[in-house]
Formats: sequence, structure tokens, C-alpha cells
Amino acid sequence: MISITCHRQWMKRGAILLFWLLVWQLVAVIMDNSIILVTPLEVGKRAVLLLKTKEFYQVIAYSCVRIFYGLLGAWLLGGLLGAISYKVQWLKELIAPIIHLMKTVPVASFVILALIWIGSEKLT
Repeated sequence: MISITCHRQWMKRGAILLFWLLVWQLVAVIMDNSIILVTPLEVGKRAVLLLKTKEFYQVIAYSCVRIFYGLLGAWLLGGLLGAISYKVQWLKELIAPIIHLMKTVPVASFVILALIWIGSEKLT
């Protein structure tokens, strides 16, 4: 019984995936502008070409290292500021407005701000 349920679940997921791929294909064909929206087939062809290059894996590895260092830095800085502000009341009060402000801003906005501050030349 579990096998049949799992099989049906996979069939359902496959049908949903196929539906959205067909929608993507249809919209791309209707738009007829590969600069704005390419077809899934074009994406697949390009992905296969990229998977065969050494540079693709180097960029992925470099990005992973940068993400790791960014997360590590955020974790260390957040932990340090959290520990200090737990002990030092005036620091807690000083950074509280910034924290409240950051909680109201959508996360995607921080990505845009980072692009503005850092610049896109360092993107991978």
C-alpha cells in the first residue's frame, strides 16, 4: 500500500512539473524574445554545456566558499553583539531600533541594498 501511495505521489509531482514546464514553454514561444524568457529546452542545452566546463565548477566552489564565510561572519558578529548586548544594557538599547527596522524590511530588499553597496562586479 505504501508503495502505491509513493508511486502516485511521484506521478502527481511529475505531472505538476510537466504542467509548469509546458506553461513556461508556451509563454516563451508566445513572447518570442529569448533575451527576456528562454525556453526550457534552451536552458537545458545551456546547462549541459556548462556542466562540461571546469570553470562552472570553479565558480560554484568559489560561491560556496564566499557564502560560507558570509554566514560565518554573520554568525560570529551576531553572536558577539548578542552576547555583549545581553550584558550591556545601553548597547542593547542602542541597536534595538536598527533591529526593529530590519525586521520590517523584506529579506529580498537586503539583497538589493547589498548589490548597491558592494557592487555587482563581485557577484559570481
